[in-house]
Amino acid sequence: MSKEAAEDVGSATAESVKSFVAGGFGGVCAVLVGHPFDLTKTRLQTAAPGTYTGGLDVVKRTVAKDGLTGMFRGVVPPLLGVTPIFAISFWAYDTSKLLIFAATPNRKSETLSIGELATAGFMSAVPTTLVTAPVERAKVLLQVQGQGVAGEKQYKGVIDVIGHLYKEGGLKSIFRGSFATILRDGPGSAAYFAAYEVTKKALTPAGKSPSDLDLGSIIVAGGMAGVAMWSLAIPPDVLKSRIQSAPEGTYSGFLDCAKKTIAADGVKALWRGFGPAMARAFPANAATFGMLKLRVRGTAPLPLAITTSTMRPWRILVSTSLLFGNILCSQTPLSGPSTLASTLVSELNKDPDYELLLRLLQRTRLIPTLNRLNGSTFFAPTNEAIEQHAFWRSILDDGSATLADNVQEQLRQQLFYHLLNYTVNAFPEEASDLQVHKTLHFPRIPLDSPTHEPPPYPPWIPIPGGSLGGEPQRLRLVPHKEKLYVGVDAHGKGGVQVTKGKVDAGNGALFGINKMLEPPPDLATVLSQTPSLSYFNSLLTPDIHKALNSTSALTLFLPTNEAWNSLDKLERTYLESEFASDDLAKILNMHAVSEGVSWSDAFHPALNLTTIDGQNLEIVVSPDKTMVGQADLVEADIYASNGVLHIVNSLMIPPGALQITPEKYLLALNCTSFVSLIHSTNLTSLVNDTEAKYTILAPQDDIFTFFDEPTLPEPGSEELKKMLQYHFLPGRWTPKKLQDGMLLETALQEPGLDGGRQVLEVESDTKKIRFAGASVIGEPVEVNNTLIYFISKALVPPTDALQAALPSLELSSFLAAVSSTSVAKTIKKTPRTSLLIPHNEAFQRLGLLVSAHLLAASSKSDLEKVLLHHSLDSVQYAEELVNGSSHSYSTLEGSDLTLEKDANGTVFLSASGGWAGMRTELYPKNTLTETGVIHELSDLLIPRSVDLTAGKLVKAAKGSTMGTLVSKAGFEWVLNGTAPPEGSRWDQAGMTGAGWTLLCPTDDAFKDYNLTELYQDTRRLESLVVQHLIPMVPPSLVVAEALNNNRPLHMDDSATYATVLTRDFQEDYGDVVFKEVESAPGSYVVGIKGARGTNGKTHAATVMAWGRSTTGGGTGGVIQIDQVLEPYYPGPWRQYGAPAVVGVLGIILIVLFFLGVTWVMRRDTTEATYEPVGGFGRNEEDD
Repeated sequence: MSKEAAEDVGSATAESVKSFVAGGFGGVCAVLVGHPFDLTKTRLQTAAPGTYTGGLDVVKRTVAKDGLTGMFRGVVPPLLGVTPIFAISFWAYDTSKLLIFAATPNRKSETLSIGELATAGFMSAVPTTLVTAPVERAKVLLQVQGQGVAGEKQYKGVIDVIGHLYKEGGLKSIFRGSFATILRDGPGSAAYFAAYEVTKKALTPAGKSPSDLDLGSIIVAGGMAGVAMWSLAIPPDVLKSRIQSAPEGTYSGFLDCAKKTIAADGVKALWRGFGPAMARAFPANAATFGMLKLRVRGTAPLPLAITTSTMRPWRILVSTSLLFGNILCSQTPLSGPSTLASTLVSELNKDPDYELLLRLLQRTRLIPTLNRLNGSTFFAPTNEAIEQHAFWRSILDDGSATLADNVQEQLRQQLFYHLLNYTVNAFPEEASDLQVHKTLHFPRIPLDSPTHEPPPYPPWIPIPGGSLGGEPQRLRLVPHKEKLYVGVDAHGKGGVQVTKGKVDAGNGALFGINKMLEPPPDLATVLSQTPSLSYFNSLLTPDIHKALNSTSALTLFLPTNEAWNSLDKLERTYLESEFASDDLAKILNMHAVSEGVSWSDAFHPALNLTTIDGQNLEIVVSPDKTMVGQADLVEADIYASNGVLHIVNSLMIPPGALQITPEKYLLALNCTSFVSLIHSTNLTSLVNDTEAKYTILAPQDDIFTFFDEPTLPEPGSEELKKMLQYHFLPGRWTPKKLQDGMLLETALQEPGLDGGRQVLEVESDTKKIRFAGASVIGEPVEVNNTLIYFISKALVPPTDALQAALPSLELSSFLAAVSSTSVAKTIKKTPRTSLLIPHNEAFQRLGLLVSAHLLAASSKSDLEKVLLHHSLDSVQYAEELVNGSSHSYSTLEGSDLTLEKDANGTVFLSASGGWAGMRTELYPKNTLTETGVIHELSDLLIPRSVDLTAGKLVKAAKGSTMGTLVSKAGFEWVLNGTAPPEGSRWDQAGMTGAGWTLLCPTDDAFKDYNLTELYQDTRRLESLVVQHLIPMVPPSLVVAEALNNNRPLHMDDSATYATVLTRDFQEDYGDVVFKEVESAPGSYVVGIKGARGTNGKTHAATVMAWGRSTTGGGTGGVIQIDQVLEPYYPGPWRQYGAPAVVGVLGIILIVLFFLGVTWVMRRDTTEATYEPVGGFGRNEEDD
């Protein structure tokens, strides 16, 4: 690190330490000033409603009961925790600001925005919660105990509180309320520090820095910061106090506490203690920042604005690490000898000739291992030895931080081969005196591929076990010409010279060697490096080679090259071919022992071993020689990583162990490729048994030359093995025994048939014989008990049911449905089943809504039941179905299918459920599968376990709005397919067993409706629903049953149906009528009969789809329409116009009648008068 960088780190560290100490000191001041207010707040928050009338009441009653000291009850926990809490808070705040600067190197402003200050404040609350939560828990419990007249003091002090909490619920109880604490302190701290900085900026005179503010301004800023914080923090603080003070189990969490608090005391309860909190907020936090100002006076101010050009993230992290980081355990060796004792590591460290070795030990993390050893011996490679070793040097040259761990494991094991777990004090003096030592190297089968995962057991000490049967690898020592050699062979040859004398260390002895010790390789490699075994090595097959390098704890007694001359020349020629793996494996097993590793020191005086093939092997040691069975031991103890190799001078093959088998005849008949594949799958027993009777269907070599379709499976694969077994038929099937259409069992024992034999179909006529579609070429050849047919192509055994059905496009819909569910594996893998697959048209004939329901993601349960209903739980070939009698067959779904035949011999299957009379025609196909057979159906069958209710079909019709209306109108039982409520008008009307057809408008049809108003208008809602409900009574309305019928009701010939609106609500315009669209046969419209005046816009709809339900006796269903059928009510003029006109005219006529009568009466009636008899003449006197 440069000097400048070091100074930056030191400066940043000093500032962090200053923030830490000053924050802690200011926190103490805040506690002492604010605790009485805090106690008042807490008691108000946690007391039962009505306990106190307010904050002053709390103070009065507390002082009256406990004196002034009672106001400081619970002050010890915050005093103990305040230093770390405030110190961490202020440190985290400053560190967060530095991190924000570091994260925005291209910022234009050298000061943080209000949002950034709030972010830094929020971040500062996170680490403080670890201290704040338990402190607050203890403080709250001490503050609330004894409140009230009869309150008892449960705790004696803070230690007693912690002890009780730990006994009660462990650390979980102590940290209760941590989530509520961070919900309080996160936003609160954001407001706290942001308000402090903003207030300081506002109080700073023009031209001056906030750091120049006097004490009074700092006190004001601190007080405003506290007010800002508690303005946000009161609600979560109330909940925190309740959670922390309540008995165990009162609240399940923060949200539960909030719900219960509001439910019991209202929202205002969340603001309890607001007065004391605000009264405390200003003085307590003013004291905090005031004392902080006094504490740091005379020193450089805390950095609030940092020049980004000088700030780097690594400096922040380094300063933080210097303050809080842990000193990690290092793999680096000590710079000098231990002050306690000398160790192997310290001795290596003192000698520069072991510098590279120390680097390897560090790389492999073996420093702790060496330090833990006691009384060991280390043959330490010098720098020169490591430089000469390509692998070890490559590791040192690799500059990457880590190596794939199996590379490190290889290096570790090589280093362990240089270590003994004891100190060698005496060495042999004569070259004939070999010393054999056990190392700390426990060889293991190497990992298959690189991995960066670490070993499971640090430190990396040798773990007993491995490929030598739990024994460590051995190492020989021998002197030669006054020099000591280590790692020599059984004859004392080779090895590595010890070039540096013994160095005693406190925990062992150290010897320097001039070359690396190579751990012995696996047996296959050892065999290839031994010249006297070159003939056997040339015979090894890949399988034997793999066995020799991957099998643990083997002891081999292998014959020399000359020993093989005792075999017959023909047998040797066969062994040298590529097909002798079985015989070679037998020979190896006759010369191998897998009971454990037997070194020659275990032979004395005699030893009995059992070879892998079960032969007893007696070893006898005499002064002159060692006999292994009838062979002489030529060389003993050739070490290997997975066993030991001994060389003998003769074969140990019992008489008659190698015989001529049918395999050799197949080779002579030009079936080399076929035999080669048999060997790759370890099926040689099928062609090596001279007693078994088999009919072999053998493709000759020219067939495999053009074998393109299907492509051959991988050699040695399980798929190829099954394919080859399919070519072997138990028994001798001569042409006379073969009949057309017969099914013959093969040697393939199919797991999908519960271990039963798979079959193939025979086609036979007078001219040709075919096995599973492959023609027979020429005449069959008889060899002893074996009959061989040469066929035109290789046979492929049946695959799983879904794959077998895939070529048939007519079955694709069913296959797609199966693939979309979780029963695909069940259908494919359930043993001994017959799959009945309906044609694609079956889904259409089922009804679009039924198909849509079954294929919907939410209806997988119903679909799976339907699919499993099409799989019989037994294998039924075509002959059994066609020629058998009526029968019921159980399915994987659990119910039965019933088979029936008509007079013409047509086979039908009836479902266990669905609507009345549901059945399908069976098309026997005998499509073989690995689990049974496939036949085909004309229609889909529905089991009784699937209820196709109106509700399900409504959902499929995208009519959730209509479904909601039906439920709100009280007809949810129609959707559920259940009987009407007992005692209801529908129950009394005898509709208990009736089916229903619902005309279901799509959700889009309601886009112009105000559904809220419709839900509230119950009369209109009910009328609208019953307009769309058609009861399926009387029986004449029930659809006549037919094989492919899927309609809920007839829609042809202007079919008219009474809805519930007509039938039960006695409305005149409630019937609906269906009509076929002339321009589109098969398409229908439905409308309200007799509706006029709207051109059918609101009283007619197009039929889009339908589906038949299985409830209500299998009658009825749902018809999807594109418009809502509004109940038709004639307008006022149409409804009342004619009567009104008649009434008015009647009134007018009545009035006219009475006027006429009156006029007539006035005209015909004379009023009576009084006049003189002579009339009113002039008096005579007047004359």
